[in-house]
Amino acid sequence: MKKKIFSGIAVLAIATVAAFNVNFSTGNDLSDISLANVEALATPEVKGFMYVKCITEKFQNPATGDVQEVTKKTCSGEGSLSCDC
Repeated sequence: MKKKIFSGIAVLAIATVAAFNVNFSTGNDLSDISLANVEALATPEVKGFMYVKCITEKFQNPATGDVQEVTKKTCSGEGSLSCDC
């Protein structure tokens, strides 16, 4: 009697393992839509900067007297601003 119960449990265990292997081997195929969704989730939605600082300074050439404007830009962080002044 014990031998039949043990044999039944063994057969049930082997069948369970086989069923899981079949399920996992067929479940690994990702469709094109699933791959596109993963790619869309991986890319950031906001492209740009959070902080933009523009400083414009005027310099005068002592020899010629010409005035030149120089703009220094500092752009940092992730946000929706472009790095334009």
